[in-house]
Parts: sequence; C-alpha cells; structure tokens
Amino acid sequence: SQEVEERDGRICFLQSAAGFQRTKSCRTPALTPEEVEELFRGYKVEPVNSVTLHAKLLSLLDDSLSHVELTRGSSRLSNGTSTPVPSSRSSARRLGASWR
Repeated sequence: SQEVEERDGRICFLQSAAGFQRTKSCRTPALTPEEVEELFRGYKVEPVNSVTLHAKLLSLLDDSLSHVELTRGSSRLSNGTSTPVPSSRSSARRLGASWR
C-alpha cells in the first residue's frame, strides 16, 4: 500500500476501492515469526455466524490475509464474538459466509 499512517501506536496500511477502505495494521512484534506461526496454528475457529459482503469488496481481500475486521468509523462492527471474517472466497465457503 502506498498510503501509510500511524493510529494509536499502530502502523496502518490503507487501500481504497469502490468507496470502501481496507486497513492493515501492525505493531512491533514481541514474538518471533516462528512463534507467531505456532500460536496461529493452535487456534481452531468454528463458524458461528455468516456474513454477506458486496462483490465490490473483493478487490480489498486476498488469500494472504489471516482475517478481516469490519469497521465503521472508529467503532468495530461486532456481534460480540472474536470470530474472524474470512479473507477469501474459499475460506468464506469453509466458514459458511456467502459472497455477492
């Protein structure tokens, strides 16, 4: 992403398309990449809810993303769970989400 900014001590990479914005953020890691991989592989996510996204959002998603957080302004859209939104069509099908 060519647009980068700092928000609340995090580095944010911004990408916009069709009136939507994708924000990828990171902080300085306390773990090695290997430790992060091991930790990530230990999580099992069972589908809880489904979500339908407009096709115009697809250009903001790619298979290299581990998850997607939907936000509106400064508030996170949440159903009270920490279930990640799938980041690709194939993972969406596995988690029960539909794409339009």
